[in-house]
Amino acid sequence: MLEVLLKHKKESSVSIKVLWEAVIVGFESVWPEHLSGIRRGDVWCFSPLKEIGVTASDMVPFHKLSQWLTYSLLEPIESMGVKFDEMELMTGLPSLVLGPGRTASVRRGRR
Repeated sequence: MLEVLLKHKKESSVSIKVLWEAVIVGFESVWPEHLSGIRRGDVWCFSPLKEIGVTASDMVPFHKLSQWLTYSLLEPIESMGVKFDEMELMTGLPSLVLGPGRTASVRRGRR
């Protein structure tokens, strides 16, 4: 994974899209196979969205687990000198409630 990131590094940074793709593609095999034989990834059915005759119309790409993994990889990779840009493309993760009026963001330790 680090080799892929370094290959795409421009000057001092690499797009978060490169790490995201490495996570989505690289970890595809951990997701269960659908009856059709296709691995859908971090995508789940929501039957109220189903449209008759429209393939996969009931599929919702949550990517929650993939995002957590991506965020958890940022700090160790950055400690090796790789900086990420386009972080605004990532979805913010929920905050942890530490007590009355105190929260800690799961994303990169921000408060």
